[in-house]
Amino acid sequence: MLALRQLRTTLARNTATFQAARGFAKKAAAPPSSPPPPPTESSNSHGYPWAAGIVSEAAGIKPAAADKAVRALLTAITDTVAKGEQVSFQKFGSFQGVPRAGGSIRSMHGAKEMIEYPASTLVKFKAGTGFKAAVKAPNE
Repeated sequence: MLALRQLRTTLARNTATFQAARGFAKKAAAPPSSPPPPPTESSNSHGYPWAAGIVSEAAGIKPAAADKAVRALLTAITDTVAKGEQVSFQKFGSFQGVPRAGGSIRSMHGAKEMIEYPASTLVKFKAGTGFKAAVKAPNE
């Protein structure tokens, strides 16, 4: 557990350094129209505020408008996949709901006890060629 915390701290520190070097350093700006979700145990520095900051800089719009745009896009993707449709971005990737059959498994506590689990839908992301190439390329 201690090693995981140290890893998270190191990654957060390196991310801030990288962003500052690349010109993504946070600028003093008006607060977003809606507050970001509260931090959770698994949260990191790449969330709504990070995405809204990049959109704001790239499009030359106010951070509040960028935050609204990012949230609208992610809501639309979520709603579309929840309806059973696929969302694809050329060379980036696609999001798709994949059905998982229900079934039963043996309980770890009692060898004869069976636990039933219901059928559900899982979310699958398939990376596109551009995304794969960018991740595989050496960082420069």
